[in-house]
Amino acid sequence: MNLLLVGASSFIGREIYRQAKGHGYRVVGTATRPQNPEWYSFNLKDGDIRDVLRVSGMQDCLDRGEKVFAIITAFYCGNERTVTNLKEAQQVNIIGMERLLDTLHELGIKALFFSTECVFSGRDGKAPYREDYPTDPVLAYGRHKAEIECYIQEHMPEMLIYRLSQNISTEPDGIQIFSDVYERQKSESHFHSIQGQVIAPTYIADTAKWAIEGLKRGLSGIYHCENPESMPRAELVRRFLAAIGSEAEVEEVPLETFGFKESRTMDVRLDCTKLQQAIPELSFKPVDEVIEEFVRKLPG
Repeated sequence: MNLLLVGASSFIGREIYRQAKGHGYRVVGTATRPQNPEWYSFNLKDGDIRDVLRVSGMQDCLDRGEKVFAIITAFYCGNERTVTNLKEAQQVNIIGMERLLDTLHELGIKALFFSTECVFSGRDGKAPYREDYPTDPVLAYGRHKAEIECYIQEHMPEMLIYRLSQNISTEPDGIQIFSDVYERQKSESHFHSIQGQVIAPTYIADTAKWAIEGLKRGLSGIYHCENPESMPRAELVRRFLAAIGSEAEVEEVPLETFGFKESRTMDVRLDCTKLQQAIPELSFKPVDEVIEEFVRKLPG
């Protein structure tokens, strides 16, 4: 497989890059500011992906008639960050993304775009959501993802879209909920969690393998790639704290308590039946197993 990974430095991008390289695939990774010498510089805001294809040799693969696939994880992310810098976020997430997708489509590169459960509000009682449910995002980040979903479906229906949930990892290093809580509990004994918020923590290695396999099998359209195991966010934090032997407490409090610039999603569980039927050989790692492996890797 020839794979162009746009956003190799992201949380999920790093895992996809690792797995794809492990399979022996030819992988070209990009990042705005590459930290890996194997990656190529590409800015989604104003860059031309053709430049990366040329200097990386991937254009030669296209010229020889070889299939080239792309996975797009790059995005201007972060709920508060997105709404605070809305103009810049729109330039990256809408204008830049549409330009990238147009180029890939023109070159005949089949792409997988990572969307999010945040295209739903989780306030209508319809969870778990199926792929054909109408979107109703309450976050700018979710609205941008939903807009790109519509653009893909209208202009390039052969492309693939995965809606993702919150990803978790067994690695203590990195930006994820377990690493954050582990560091905070060293100095904090009381945590607040949004009352009524339900999540489906999904092992990041599972997300990566479902992504690669979906492209290999030629899937198109929208699929929900999310662990069917869901729980209140507060319960996840309590499970983790118990596993590391922390006595810190978790209190569920109303959303308004946090003073966010935007609202937040509540119960945005996704129905992953369609993806499981398309790739029945794969499965999702239970949350408790991810936590156990994380704890085993802690220093000392």
